[in-house]
Amino acid sequence: MIIALKSLLKTINGCKRMKTLFEDIVLKNTKQFIFRVQELNDGSYEVIQQACRVFPDKRVVVQSEKKWHYADLTALREGEYAKSRQGRLFLDDQFWIGKLA
Repeated sequence: MIIALKSLLKTINGCKRMKTLFEDIVLKNTKQFIFRVQELNDGSYEVIQQACRVFPDKRVVVQSEKKWHYADLTALREGEYAKSRQGRLFLDDQFWIGKLA
């Protein structure tokens, strides 16, 4: 039992720890659009954009997903995601105040 707990603890500690910096979720009838920016524990950034289908029983299924990885804030600011509506919202967000001076 103790060995299993130690193994589980190593697995949990080894996982990527992420801090969500920005999240925008839009619900339109039977569709849901999710845009999330996360800072990874190594200081890099991950942007995730998902389009989901919402069924009448409230079940949500991801239909498409795009992920981008950026090493630093400068690369994040100039990312490909910026062409989308949700990407422009993030670029206009207060997160950027005082950054990249």
